[in-house]
Amino acid sequence: MSGRRMVVDAIVFSASFYVSYNLMSFFIERYRKKRIHTGYIERDVSQKRETICTRIGS
Repeated sequence: MSGRRMVVDAIVFSASFYVSYNLMSFFIERYRKKRIHTGYIERDVSQKRETICTRIGS
């Protein structure tokens, strides 16, 4: 009985992990696309730092 319970727990855990991972990646991708469309993300890290500094300073 406990072996079956362990299998069920493993299936439930893996399913919930899969769903939460997909939801997280979906929201991250959506946020990234929104940031790209508004023009905040730069390709280069140094450009990103300069852009952030100029936006804060202005």
